[in-house]
Amino acid sequence: MPQNVCSECAKGKMECMDCCTSPFIESEPGFWMTLSDVARIVKKTSMDPNKFCRFVEVEDDDDEAGSDEKYGEFMCHNDKSILMNGNEKCFFLSEGGCSIFNERPRMCRIYPFWFHEKDGDINITIEQEDKINEDDCLITKSNYSNNNVNHLLSHMDETEGNMKKCIWEYIEEMKLHDKFKHQLEKKPVIDVLKDNGFLD
Repeated sequence: MPQNVCSECAKGKMECMDCCTSPFIESEPGFWMTLSDVARIVKKTSMDPNKFCRFVEVEDDDDEAGSDEKYGEFMCHNDKSILMNGNEKCFFLSEGGCSIFNERPRMCRIYPFWFHEKDGDINITIEQEDKINEDDCLITKSNYSNNNVNHLLSHMDETEGNMKKCIWEYIEEMKLHDKFKHQLEKKPVIDVLKDNGFLD
């Protein structure tokens, strides 16, 4: 495998990208986005957020697997959350791969890992399916039953320290999202971003 599987996968150079398609197939709703995620994409693309995301009701079964309840509370307001748009694939997945790789949502940066926060530290966990043929990610699939986080991170050309830094930033962005999410009930996403300093 290449040194950075995620980078090569995102360029469309590998037969993978299931993580960019499976959340959008059949009845699946997409995946969570923070206001900060949306703002980064708007700055990169100059798109109206309504083109690539929506604020909609999310069923309990659609909540992200493996997520701690408190993070779900950060992200949802009245059972609604901002979700990435897509028709059988992420809105930003093209034939050439991910068109917003450097500005992709934090959740994409962390996948196929998740985390638990305890006593001021982050415990990185591996998101792996019960059966190898159900596993979406080339990293976890090719290292199935290997629970060595540092070894798997090396396939992303990533270190545990850098991943923890990204996760802490994600937590802070979820908390910031929690502060303003109630405004999404009454205003378009773009107005919430502009009114609260996410965008100039």
